[in-house]
Amino acid sequence: MLRIYKRIRQTLTHSLLAVAATSPIVLAQGLGNSPYSSLGIGELYSPANVTNMGMGGVGISNASAFYLNLQNPALLARRTRFTVFEVGLIGQSTGLSQNISNTQQNQRNVAGNLGYLALAFPANSRWNMSISLKPYTYVNYNTQQYIAVPGTAYTAVYNYTGVEV
Repeated sequence: MLRIYKRIRQTLTHSLLAVAATSPIVLAQGLGNSPYSSLGIGELYSPANVTNMGMGGVGISNASAFYLNLQNPALLARRTRFTVFEVGLIGQSTGLSQNISNTQQNQRNVAGNLGYLALAFPANSRWNMSISLKPYTYVNYNTQQYIAVPGTAYTAVYNYTGVEV
């Protein structure tokens, strides 16, 4: 029984070290300029991990010993004695175009961020445990608006900025 606790402690220690090593890199990342972010709502992250997204979001009854299923935690009972650690990265490319007074205005954003961290390991011969960190939404926007000041030749610039909290 002591060997199981030692294995759990080693797995958690290695996982926390991996998170600590990557956290300075991912804290400064945002995911694009979303119009919903300026309203405070934010954009939702996908509930699936990379293997589920690769199959079109299917994952409620898709069990495997070699990857995790974050959509249905009950499938941990079908896992074997392997320890699995997954890191998911997410990238996004968005474009926005607007036609104002027969003038086409375009904006393009490319961004990336950490999608999730997940770890599953056997607690004993009959139980498996899983720990995951996954954000729910992201809020990140930076918009500039140029408005002519009436009666002058000057232009006022309004900056609207918000980031993840």
